[in-house]
Amino acid sequence: MELAWLIVGAACAGLVQGISGFAFSMVALSFWVWSLPPQSATVMALFGSILGQLISIWLAPPQFRWRQLLPFMLGGLAGLPLGMAVLPHLNPAWFKLVVGGLLLGLCPLLLLGGKLPAAGDHILRQPRVRWWLDVLAGLCGGVMGAIGGLSGVIPAFWCTLCGMGKERQRATMQIFNLSILCIALFGYLAQGNISADDWGRFPIVAIALILPTWYGTRLYLRMDQARFRRLILCLLTLSGLAMVLAGGQQIGFSL
Repeated sequence: MELAWLIVGAACAGLVQGISGFAFSMVALSFWVWSLPPQSATVMALFGSILGQLISIWLAPPQFRWRQLLPFMLGGLAGLPLGMAVLPHLNPAWFKLVVGGLLLGLCPLLLLGGKLPAAGDHILRQPRVRWWLDVLAGLCGGVMGAIGGLSGVIPAFWCTLCGMGKERQRATMQIFNLSILCIALFGYLAQGNISADDWGRFPIVAIALILPTWYGTRLYLRMDQARFRRLILCLLTLSGLAMVLAGGQQIGFSL
């Protein structure tokens, strides 16, 4: 059963990441929390996200500006050690609640992102304020990247709220996610937090995500991304609800 969850989660996440440019961990963890320990699920999410990003970047090279990316990167680098300090102390049931709550709370907001107005003009017209808010979004991304490979959730929501264009947002999220997740995975490797079982799962995840990621990227290049994005966020919302219910049930039994 673990093998099936691992393959299906990697394949679905690869397809979503290929289309959207991020969200591999959001999708994969909605499958993997049912069968993998929290730390192993995080390691697999980091690995799959990195490999998927490399494939997507190779197929569709992003056009980004370092000046716009810098505050996200500074915040992300500051947030990584905070997330790494928290991960070893996570309880599996609470892990499901947190990840599910993120999906359940943020996905509907992202779904409405196209209908929400851009962030207030008073913010957008003040470069210093906007710069620090970008840093804060990156900080949240760094913490969440270390905890569950979810580095792109908050930054993507912030970029959507600010009315950032699809191509620019995708490029920013791809480079940010790839950088933060590579550092996070190297940190786990240096700390010896990658088990022998994890090394055996890496080839399975890689094989399962390659073709879906390629296909998702081709869809992004050829078709309307917004329609797929809405469908994906609806499915993620349902996945988040299922995880919240499961985690709450486990905590209720433990009490």
